Amino acid sequence: QKRLPDSTTAFSLDLSLALGRKPGQIDYNGKLELAAELRKQGKEGNISGTVRFRPAELAAELTCSLDGQQIRLSGKASDYRQGPTVTLDITSKQLDVDRLLGAVSGLAGGEKGEAAPSPPPVSAQRKDADRPIAAALPAGLSVSGKLAVEKAIYRNMEMNALLLRFRLAKGVLSIKELGAVALGGALAGALEMDLNRASPPWSGTLELTSLQADQLQSALTRTARALVQGTLESAIHFSGTGLDAAAIKKSLTAQGTFSLRDGRFQESPLTKTIAALVGLGELRSLTFREMAGSFQVVKGGRVRLDTTIAAPSLKAEAKGDIGLDGTLDLPLTLTLPPATASRLGSASRFFTDAQGN
Repeated sequence: QKRLPDSTTAFSLDLSLALGRKPGQIDYNGKLELAAELRKQGKEGNISGTVRFRPAELAAELTCSLDGQQIRLSGKASDYRQGPTVTLDITSKQLDVDRLLGAVSGLAGGEKGEAAPSPPPVSAQRKDADRPIAAALPAGLSVSGKLAVEKAIYRNMEMNALLLRFRLAKGVLSIKELGAVALGGALAGALEMDLNRASPPWSGTLELTSLQADQLQSALTRTARALVQGTLESAIHFSGTGLDAAAIKKSLTAQGTFSLRDGRFQESPLTKTIAALVGLGELRSLTFREMAGSFQVVKGGRVRLDTTIAAPSLKAEAKGDIGLDGTLDLPLTLTLPPATASRLGSASRFFTDAQGN
């Protein structure tokens, strides 16, 4: 038998009934005051609030706390017995997503020493995979609302004023507005996903404004030392199908433009190779005015890059492909200004154009 987490629950219910205008019809109004606590494996959670209901509408104001994370839910459902229309607002002052997911796992997991539940048979997994998510939703369901968090932390990345507005109608999930202040700048985006298909197709946009490249790299790689610094601007359009990592990796396509201003490449194997090739030690770390260009992610994850770097000590152009396995097919053209090229002696002709640059 499955052991439930230690819990305590208290509630009070006020209910009034009255005969309706039609024979056999009963009108009702009710209010439920709820308070519940869960404790398991050192994790604690509680939920409290009020639910009000009548024949045509249900409304709830709830506060959920889990391992110090607090979320407020404010919602309303009309025609909830058939074709419900739901509005739901989710708010929090501060949310550590990694910590929250760990707490949820702790409450949902088995006791120490308890065997993990057996996975469902392969045939059942295949049947579920072939069934669209929308097929499991109530007929006629429509949901709209927002997620607003004053400060959110995810994988060491801090986001402030996080706002997400969403809508689900006719099996299509739309995120019309996504915005946050993060990494020294701001990000904004949108997404649409069709849940009527077993492998949902999705597409969206993402705009990055004045993000600090070193902070972005540190957040993504969880390393203290970033190889690139500068102020990043980018506009991206992406699309694909599926929800699991393998399907996303196989189907993801994206294209966009980017600009990195007032930046610097820290010393790395690539800059060391360029410096050795040219014979100029100062190129082991490179300060640049701007690095700009476009990119395209094709199915399978290969990245096609076209970029130009403008720096006081050189101009660089690169156009080619980068593979997921790290392989490069990225020809690099370097052009040195006359003052720099003159220091190379007879080799300067390989790094200058007809104008002497």
